[in-house]
Amino acid sequence: MTPVQLCGLAARFANGGRRVTPHIVREIVDPEGKVVFKARNVAIPIAGVDQGALQIIREAMKGVVGSDWGTGRAAAIPGIAVAGKTGTAQNPHGRDHAIFIAYAPADDPAICIAIVMENSGHGGAMAAPIAKRILTAFFNPLGGTGAVALRQPAGGR
Repeated sequence: MTPVQLCGLAARFANGGRRVTPHIVREIVDPEGKVVFKARNVAIPIAGVDQGALQIIREAMKGVVGSDWGTGRAAAIPGIAVAGKTGTAQNPHGRDHAIFIAYAPADDPAICIAIVMENSGHGGAMAAPIAKRILTAFFNPLGGTGAVALRQPAGGR
């Protein structure tokens, strides 16, 4: 899977099984403050999604980051419930590739990310800390070292 496909998978878990169109840029504003481009968030329902199974997956993904036994504990952020999944892709030509997908906040997602690091080892050890840095910057763009203050992204989710 590509990183965009991985992020799409995490987004489906995050939003109840609906497929979303990924975008990198939310909007483009010209120097005068006029919005010249705005991405559309369209969630397409998928028939046959077992909501009970989906809820089990969502709870397990919260445990990956938020529990003592979770392999993605390195992505934990004080004050924000993060749901994630670590992965390691075997590489016959060198070191394994580290993978981590996540969304947050776990119960009301505002962001979904996918980290793929070639030739770097295990997802929990290598990719999850990168996810933590990205999520921290997203939720607290002014920096700081304490608990992250949840902010509503401009223009909604």
